[in-house]
Amino acid sequence: VISKRVGASTFKIIQDTIAGSRIDMKVEDALALVPQVKAFIVAHGGKAPSLHSDDANEKHLAQVQAFLTAERARWEREKLRRQAESGDSEYWITSMSYRHFLRAKTLIYSSRSQKNT
Repeated sequence: VISKRVGASTFKIIQDTIAGSRIDMKVEDALALVPQVKAFIVAHGGKAPSLHSDDANEKHLAQVQAFLTAERARWEREKLRRQAESGDSEYWITSMSYRHFLRAKTLIYSSRSQKNT
C-alpha cells in the first residue's frame, strides 16, 4: 500500500527506476547520449522525454534517463551498504563513473532550469 501523500512526481521516479532496471545498456553508451537528452529537454520547454511516447527517439532518450536514474539508485544503495559495513560516517567518492553520473544529472537538470528562466 502506498501513501496517499505520494504525488505524481514520486510515482514517476519510482516508475523510471523500475523501468531503468530492466533496460540492457552500457553505462558508457548512456552517458554518451546525455547531450541528446539535454537538447531534447531544452527543445521541448523543460519537458523530459517520456517512456510512453510514440516517437522512437524520445522513447530511447527516456530509456537512457531511466537507466541512469536506476544506476544512480543502485550506486547509492551500494554506497550505504559499504558505509554500514565499514562504520565510516563519510564516504569519499573514488568512483569515476559516479562522477559521470553526477555530471549527467547536472547537465540534464540544468537544461530544465535554463528553459524555465
